[in-house]
Amino acid sequence: MGDRAQVVQVVGDGSAVVLLHGWPVTSAHWRFVVPALVDAGHRAIVVALPGLGSESSLSNSPGAYDKPSLVREVRAIVDNPANGAASFALIGHDWGATVAWLLAAEMGQRVTHLVLEEEILPGVDVVIPEPGRSHYPDWHGQYLRTPGLAEAELVGREEAFYRKFLEESAGPTGLDSIALEDYLSAYQSAGQLEATIGLYRSSDVDAEAVRRAKGKIETPVLTIGGEYGLGDAVHQTFAALSEGANVRHLNVLGAGHYPAEQVPELVIPTLLAYLKNVET
Repeated sequence: MGDRAQVVQVVGDGSAVVLLHGWPVTSAHWRFVVPALVDAGHRAIVVALPGLGSESSLSNSPGAYDKPSLVREVRAIVDNPANGAASFALIGHDWGATVAWLLAAEMGQRVTHLVLEEEILPGVDVVIPEPGRSHYPDWHGQYLRTPGLAEAELVGREEAFYRKFLEESAGPTGLDSIALEDYLSAYQSAGQLEATIGLYRSSDVDAEAVRRAKGKIETPVLTIGGEYGLGDAVHQTFAALSEGANVRHLNVLGAGHYPAEQVPELVIPTLLAYLKNVET
């Protein structure tokens, strides 16, 4: 383990910030956040998890997409002295947020700040508030988890599947057209469909890992939800599981499932203030 997750960018000096993007996007999700971190005196370490875009390697250990396995891969990166992350802030989006939360629960005070964007953890049952409930797709998870279905129907048709999800989940604001096409291209590379299926069919293992990690978060948390995405359900999810931790929330007006790239002018000031002012 540890050789599929890859560091795709390290830039800046100062305190380390590790960024984990989600599905079905790439590290381009952080294209506005990373320069802002560097300008504020941080060192951004952008990591691509296996199965999440063409930047990550799928060849060395195919099939291991349960989130505890991905946590071990990221831990190998931050434990590597060459990456200089003895302590670090951790930012995760979508599946990257699940991995970030589980890693923070495991690593204790080494994680100085925890930012969780647009995720409801496996095994957590919360209601997505309006208007997100009417916009965020509710079909993809069950579809991908149904044995044999995606394999039979999506081979050669991946572009239509990913496009439908990206366009629906982005809400009325939509995604930048260039970024959208880049994401579609990344997720049509070899092995990506198998990886996507693996990410979703590990739900039982993932939910058990979440259950075991409940109450182990030691750092204050910032949750971020899009108005047309998961919204306040993100805060409800992590507030319920982070017993005793200070969990604050940013609801990003106009955003869907991708606030950091859809409305960066609202996300970045709150993010930088949190990284600067929270006592750890």
